[in-house]
Amino acid sequence: MTAIGEDDLVCDFAETYKILNIRELPASLLATLAAGLPEDSRIKSRMSRKDNEPAVKNDTLLLARIADLLALIVWSRTEDGQKGKNKPKSIVSIMLGKNDESDNDMELFDEPDEFKRAWEQAGGGVIGNGD
Repeated sequence: MTAIGEDDLVCDFAETYKILNIRELPASLLATLAAGLPEDSRIKSRMSRKDNEPAVKNDTLLLARIADLLALIVWSRTEDGQKGKNKPKSIVSIMLGKNDESDNDMELFDEPDEFKRAWEQAGGGVIGNGD
């Protein structure tokens, strides 16, 4: 862990265990305490993410996704939304450093039957008629 991010580990130990000098600890105790750090600790977050991926906590991503979906719902009710123009940017994509908005694509339908056909073609199964 020290090779991956010694400063992160030092901060985590100071915050969690009030230990400021990790070098004074025996390696076995250091390993035990490091394993006991919370999953959202700095060092565990650094270890779990891919190269050059920004550090974003799961609860923050979830809130951003909720905001994205709310923005899409509001946008879909506007004149621009009806025409498929000026779609709001995805906060999640920005947070993750992605320029690809493919997860934000929305297909609009004028009639329920159009939606049903597209749903069935996408493998979503047959939609009942509400009886």
